Amino acid sequence: PAPPPSSEAASPAHDIPLPNTPRRRLVVTIAPTGDTARDKLRLRRIYDNIIAYPGNDRFAFYILEADRAYLIEFEETTGVNDELLARLQNLVGAENLRVEPML
Repeated sequence: PAPPPSSEAASPAHDIPLPNTPRRRLVVTIAPTGDTARDKLRLRRIYDNIIAYPGNDRFAFYILEADRAYLIEFEETTGVNDELLARLQNLVGAENLRVEPML
């Protein structure tokens, strides 16, 4: 005999999360140091750390300059977790990280 249907199978479709739906957005605020080569390397390290964690969360860089600010949103996704946030805190500081719910 077949096993009884599980309670998960009986749940409505709108309760099942879609696997490719972003859930949150990680925003990293970055201020230039004045050393262009060092800033490029720092951006690369931040980016590499973020994409090293697969997941469905989006991310963006909020780059501050003397008289302007730029928000760069990426098409790639990441998996926001405590380990990633700890790595990023070492690179940019906790005050420069924000995790937002996706609307």
